[in-house]
Amino acid sequence: IRLIWGCNEESGWKCVEHYAAVAEIPVMAFSPDADFPVINCEKGVAHLCVELAADCDDILDFRGGVRVNMVADSALLTYSAHGKEMSVRFEGRSAHGSRPEMGDNAILKLLRYCKEGGLSQNLIDVYSKLSDMNGRGCGLDLSDAKSGKLTVNIGTACKKGGKYVFEVDIRYPVSYTVNEVVSRLQQALPQASIEVRGHHLPLCVDSGSELVTKLLDAYRSVTGDSNAAPIAIGGATYARAFENCCAVAFGPVLPGHDSSIHEKDEHAALDELRIAFDIYYRAIASLCFEAGRCNS
Repeated sequence: IRLIWGCNEESGWKCVEHYAAVAEIPVMAFSPDADFPVINCEKGVAHLCVELAADCDDILDFRGGVRVNMVADSALLTYSAHGKEMSVRFEGRSAHGSRPEMGDNAILKLLRYCKEGGLSQNLIDVYSKLSDMNGRGCGLDLSDAKSGKLTVNIGTACKKGGKYVFEVDIRYPVSYTVNEVVSRLQQALPQASIEVRGHHLPLCVDSGSELVTKLLDAYRSVTGDSNAAPIAIGGATYARAFENCCAVAFGPVLPGHDSSIHEKDEHAALDELRIAFDIYYRAIASLCFEAGRCNS
């Protein structure tokens, strides 16, 4: 049994790249960085930089968001109107970039304000194409049976060097490729320059594999939920970090319990963690030892 700790998960995964280069790769593994019952599919992740010409001299500055993989909870627009400088602040609610429906994106409020005021055709186009969280405005209304619908989140925005610059987080279904995603977005915004700044390939592990079935059995035995089944998520975990390793995400958030991931006051309830400990104990015992030694 080996515990692998990574300290660069939110900003590049250099930690696990280093581990893979110098240490033993697991045969099977799970990452306790998501949800129960067990996650056998993770959508592909594309972090894109979308740049367009700053086509409105009245817009002096705008900025919003702090990270590409977070829903922006604030944004600021400064512009000139009737010879006066005006500033408008927009407030939203943060959430994980893979679940934009859980937040309230302040950047989209800024873009809608620009659209209503006719401030910039390029910003109007960005709002029209990227405001729908499932990509319906830009030909990215994609889904599959294994992993569900594609999601879109504008994580950051600013005016820089005569350009409007957006960082966009897209979680795409496992049956598609990042090239297909970029091609469709480029067709929707032909005037934009689009660059892939970060990318994780999709992950899909057979629901009948030894790893998935034993983890699911451990969850069922502790919770009593005999109907629990594998699920898919848009989040990216270390389960995809190693080649030739059967790995999935497994807990710790229980079904029906609120998750505060990437939100203010992120926290976990102690009683829920205790249940997770019991599930992990049974899972490790089942994976590593004979059945007769699995009792707690």
